[in-house]
Amino acid sequence: MIREGNIAMYDYNDEDENRKHYGQSTPPVYNMTSIPNDLPLFLSYGGAAALSDVKDVQLLLDSLKDHDGDKLVV
Repeated sequence: MIREGNIAMYDYNDEDENRKHYGQSTPPVYNMTSIPNDLPLFLSYGGAAALSDVKDVQLLLDSLKDHDGDKLVV
């Protein structure tokens, strides 16, 4: 997310390794619209957390903007 600005599977930083795992040279992007809108979700992050940058969390929340509001807790 930090480098590419999208939500994708793990990047092995090697086209051959990515191809071995995913059948393509780059990691596939997650299809966030495949998450049912009525599936309850709880997202938690801290302002100083090393692995959950506020900008990345906002990108994730933006991708879930169509989720039922009463089913998403942040």
